[in-house]
Amino acid sequence: MSGYNDEEPLISVISNYDDTKKEFLKDTAQSLIDQTFPYWKWIIISDEKIDKEILKLDSRIEIKSKKEDYDTELIMKLDLGDILDKTYLECAYFTLLTNKEASWTYSNCKNGSVIRKNNENTYPVHMNFNGILKHEIDINFDELDDRNPINYPVGTYYNYTEVPYSFNWNRKPIKDHSKKNILFIFPWFKMGGADKFNYDLIARMNPDKYEITIITTEPNDTYIYRQKMEKMATIFDLSTFLHREHWAAFIDYIIKSRNIDLVMNSNSYYGFYAIPWLKSVNPQVIFTDYLHALNYEWRNGEYPPDSVAISKILDESFVSCNLIKDTMKNEFGRTSDNVKVSYIGVDINRFKDNNKEIVIDKDLEKYKNNDVILYCCRISEEKQPLKMVDIFNEYLKINNNAILFVVGDGNLLEDMKNKVNKLDIEDKVVFFGNKEDVRVYYKLAKVLVICSKREGITLTSYEALSMGVPVISSNVGAQSELIDSKCGKILDILSDYEEDNKQYVDAINSIINSKDYNKMSEYARERIEKNFSQDDMMDDIINEFDKLIKAGTKVKKEIYDNSELFSRYLLLHNELDRRIYNSPVGGSDEEVNCLRWDELDRLNYYKNLYNEKQKELEKVSNELEAIKCGKTYIYSSKISNMLKKIRRRK
Repeated sequence: MSGYNDEEPLISVISNYDDTKKEFLKDTAQSLIDQTFPYWKWIIISDEKIDKEILKLDSRIEIKSKKEDYDTELIMKLDLGDILDKTYLECAYFTLLTNKEASWTYSNCKNGSVIRKNNENTYPVHMNFNGILKHEIDINFDELDDRNPINYPVGTYYNYTEVPYSFNWNRKPIKDHSKKNILFIFPWFKMGGADKFNYDLIARMNPDKYEITIITTEPNDTYIYRQKMEKMATIFDLSTFLHREHWAAFIDYIIKSRNIDLVMNSNSYYGFYAIPWLKSVNPQVIFTDYLHALNYEWRNGEYPPDSVAISKILDESFVSCNLIKDTMKNEFGRTSDNVKVSYIGVDINRFKDNNKEIVIDKDLEKYKNNDVILYCCRISEEKQPLKMVDIFNEYLKINNNAILFVVGDGNLLEDMKNKVNKLDIEDKVVFFGNKEDVRVYYKLAKVLVICSKREGITLTSYEALSMGVPVISSNVGAQSELIDSKCGKILDILSDYEEDNKQYVDAINSIINSKDYNKMSEYARERIEKNFSQDDMMDDIINEFDKLIKAGTKVKKEIYDNSELFSRYLLLHNELDRRIYNSPVGGSDEEVNCLRWDELDRLNYYKNLYNEKQKELEKVSNELEAIKCGKTYIYSSKISNMLKKIRRRK
């Protein structure tokens, strides 16, 4: 950041020197030097002898003998030994910029507040991330602030006056073009296949060539992938420090302050609606997206229709399978011929049966002689875990040597366990929970079973085949683009539940007892090596990024030069997507009444917020279980009536 030290500071960081903590002085200094927001000065107050070497670390560090009237509006008191999250000052600055009546802001670690000087108001803003790591933890987290703070994420309610805008930001960019500057917009960091793909793509990008920034747009309490991502990228979770009406302005600020060359949006609902306006105010930037799946039970297709709606603004779309590409053209009417198929693929060196890293421990050794059936996924409605239990229970009637491995977690895990107990097959089903490394389970498995109602192409299908494990899957999404009769079975969904289950039982039995099982296993591995190597897929996308940046945007001015129209487009999204986030402070009745109860995939999310509605929501969920993939339209009238009843009961 030293090249930008000539800018006037915006935050004065004040520390009282403590000789007992002098060993931590450089750690605190380094956490300031590493800040993504360079507009600070650090004043160390000391009457004692202090090692002046600290001044050589950065020209923004000063040593003074007494406190003074600091010339910045924002002041932060920082204890020696405190280590700041690298985005702390940047988030704090924009939190106070957009909450002009607030007098200070703090993170989950309440020490280290950023205070607005000369402000008579008394309420603070709580940014919902850790922010500060302390060498000495002396905070009582049970003592909540009694001054009615604004807590993020906040309840959201929009009206037609809150159009996107730009901050009046006229400072020179923080980043130059010595590297290619890429911005990714994601909804969150979770443990699904799309999130794993995002992580693997960024991990593949050479840090000497690419500077990565990530913005997320949905509240999230899972930090495993975020902690990993932070080693490779600068991350801002907008829901933790900004009201939503300021999100577009902040993304615009990031694009300008980081000299962003290319933006990729992947599965962020908000991102799809913000891109046209962002393009109108940043016309030189390349905008792209990646589409993982089709989902007709949510907004008639999920994100592909959103991509089609803004396709003329995008320089390119990447999709995970031909099914999505063809559907966008033939069903949703995409006319722009800029869609590239980039399969997710798999790390063929990591996922191979003879990888020496894969060790079968003593607890698993006892299953080596069993016919292990693997069910590895998120344990949620669309994966049909209760159906999997029924399938396995029927298969046990013809093969008592079978064992079901359940690897994963989700809202239906307890229901799945209860059903196993009810059928009295506890000794035949082993629940492992979420596992970051699942390779040992593939190594022990004879077959992977997927009985989902919807998918794109599952990550587990790639992984299993790469390990030489045949896959049985429902004929959903683009599973048939990966799985053929030589490496598994694709099963059409039957309307009769028992008959549908029986075909899974027959398929499992035929594969496990096939005299050609070894050939099937070898073919599965060869198919992945030849066509679906993750390294090849990732390199293809990264090379395409380079080509797009070198060529410059191909979007015509008459398309993007309409910021007023695109402002209304984003505003329309905000109005349609009124919701209340899982906020510590709850929300008003007006906000609650604006919930989109027609978004079926969100019912379980809202169930946690509204426990008193649990029975009604469970009824809807049970009804939806009967809906078979691809035939949802038959039941649309019935669903609509159910949702109307729920609204009336409110």
